[in-house]
Amino acid sequence: MLSTLLIAGAVWVDLVSLARWIRLRKTGKGPGGLPVVPWLLYTYLCWGSGQYLLWAGLTGYHLACHVFIPRGYRLWVESERRPQLR
Repeated sequence: MLSTLLIAGAVWVDLVSLARWIRLRKTGKGPGGLPVVPWLLYTYLCWGSGQYLLWAGLTGYHLACHVFIPRGYRLWVESERRPQLR
């Protein structure tokens, strides 16, 4: 029960971190937070209980929140700010 609550909390931290990153990016300030903490929690809880498939899914979610979605957001916003060549 406790491990389920800890994993749910780490998922929430990843989601809040992504929302905070987008909000800080819009205002022009740098990113904040500690993105490695939820992943360490995923690794500790899932590898400790032998749930490797759950670990792989949570790692994918973590990478999406901290790498893939921010990179796509940056590409999308920078393409709108760049002048269009005709």
